[in-house]
Amino acid sequence: MSANATALAVIELTEEIASYVQQAISAIEVNGHFEETRFPAHWSLDLLSDCNRMARVITDAYDNQEKTSWSVHDYAQELKTKANGMNDAVEEALKKKFPPMNKHMTLSSSPLLITDKDGFVLVWYLPEALSPTRKKKMWNMLVKLGPAIQAPKEGDNWRTSLEHYYDLQDPQYKQGSVSMSPAWFPQAHHTAEYKLIPAKCLARDGSPAEKWLRDMQETNALLGAVLRVINPKVYEQGMADLVKISKSPDDVENHDRVKDILGFWASPYHGLSVMCNRQTPVHRDVHSPKDSMEMLATIGTYLDGQITLPSLNHMLHYPAGTIVALGGRIIPHSAKANGDRACIAYYMRETILTRLGSLKEHTWFDQNNFYD
Repeated sequence: MSANATALAVIELTEEIASYVQQAISAIEVNGHFEETRFPAHWSLDLLSDCNRMARVITDAYDNQEKTSWSVHDYAQELKTKANGMNDAVEEALKKKFPPMNKHMTLSSSPLLITDKDGFVLVWYLPEALSPTRKKKMWNMLVKLGPAIQAPKEGDNWRTSLEHYYDLQDPQYKQGSVSMSPAWFPQAHHTAEYKLIPAKCLARDGSPAEKWLRDMQETNALLGAVLRVINPKVYEQGMADLVKISKSPDDVENHDRVKDILGFWASPYHGLSVMCNRQTPVHRDVHSPKDSMEMLATIGTYLDGQITLPSLNHMLHYPAGTIVALGGRIIPHSAKANGDRACIAYYMRETILTRLGSLKEHTWFDQNNFYD
């Protein structure tokens, strides 16, 4: 099967899953159940179970909404270069102007949707949305990615700094991280004069990262379908960008290899990172568009974890199998856990949007359009 045919098949699967989940959510809203929702005959029972579980958790989150007292549009205008989530003075000033939702830090463990005062989506919290079977498969698949995971080191970059990784007596996977994309900028060359290139770990045919992505196709299609349901604007932008990359040899170096990668890149996002056994400090995703929505999926054998959203005075219980989708440029966040864990983070890059000429005026998804 050609790369283009494979890519088309992956998009079709993502659309199939999203359509089913959306219909199941609508059936729950109208009838209180989804048992009569029709599904494609070629699906496995495991995939059907995953979709049903996802529909139920998303519905529960939608039915449990909390709002800020401020507008995300106003908040975004106040974000300056130093607003990286790590500057205490900047964050305190923002808190005074845009007060947290809660007077005191509050812990949530039930599905939750957080919006601004006008209903624009900030955070989807979907605890244990991944089934035990799915998260076990994802955990075991990391074996193939192991050789590509880079060990942490001393340095100023907190994402790879040794101080944020923790030691375990007998971890299944070594501590470290790896980031990948079918096409992004070379390090320190984020301007229009440079072409997009495949991530280093994907440059070679048959690499560990490629083998892992091929194994992850159904899971990435499932997570992509979740994005299409909870934030169709970001989903459509990502898919349009990937199509543009596949048809734009002038924007991309080694275009034939990029097209090969797109044949098994089953996500609408520009890039993803896998982090093993890292405690993530409070930060904003400063390379993402302000109106984008990152997605975090956590897996492993650990027993407990937390995501903290200090600007909202909110903590989220973070057990294995949880999905958190949030505006990472707007909402500073941190994560910690005890035990063997991996987090898969999916994200967009503003520089890629700029290079492709697809950066638009910021618009957030309105939850009031969820059932449209």
